[in-house]
Amino acid sequence: MSDPGGLRRELDEIAARAWKVADRLVEARRDAAGRLAAEMRVELGALGMEDARFTVEFAWLVPAPVRGVAEALVRDGRALGTDGPHQAEFFLEANPGEGARPLVRVASGGELSRLMLALRNVTGSGSAPSLVFDEVDAGIGGAAAEIVGRRLRRLAARHQVICVTHLPQIAAFADHHYAVQKQKSGGRTRTRVVAVEGAARLQELARMLGDASPGEGARRHAAEIWKRARGSAAGASPGRSRPRTKAARSRG
Repeated sequence: MSDPGGLRRELDEIAARAWKVADRLVEARRDAAGRLAAEMRVELGALGMEDARFTVEFAWLVPAPVRGVAEALVRDGRALGTDGPHQAEFFLEANPGEGARPLVRVASGGELSRLMLALRNVTGSGSAPSLVFDEVDAGIGGAAAEIVGRRLRRLAARHQVICVTHLPQIAAFADHHYAVQKQKSGGRTRTRVVAVEGAARLQELARMLGDASPGEGARRHAAEIWKRARGSAAGASPGRSRPRTKAARSRG
């Protein structure tokens, strides 16, 4: 015949061992969260969000009303779930003095795109085969835009990356460039997507600099942007590209 008292002692011992593992998990997660926050601060600064502060906050799991065997896994008003005793949430203070708030409540579309880009570059590639970045260029330009383009190109070595951008400094890093154009015909407005290839690509980069009819100065600037984006392949013509990787689009 079974011994209820013995079974209870065995259950308590198992629960105690589970909580020891959970305590080690909590410590490891907090250490990892601190490292992630530090790396994200550097990465976000490079992406034009110098004042942003990214943190990871933890909340203990609150136990539901339990009875019987499940009570053994409750300790000091905290529950132990299949993934540990707490949940993690990303927080962001986008600007000094605003206070850190949950990421889903404070980030704009452009900020979210850059945060995802930063997270992907800091933590690794992940399993998603395709990534879409929209408004990743919001509020940035110049050197910051070029850094964003380089980060996207690095990410494109492991994923298909689709980026919607208005900046030639970002579009120049794409392997394939598409222009989104609006046309009025028969009293209606239609949108079409046109692949930009060969010499036309430099012309499009020049147009993205802000001149509907680019002059020689804009074309020279576009050529310099293209050369910097190609890096070691600076001598390649705009018609050549690596297989696969990513696409960028500019809105006309």
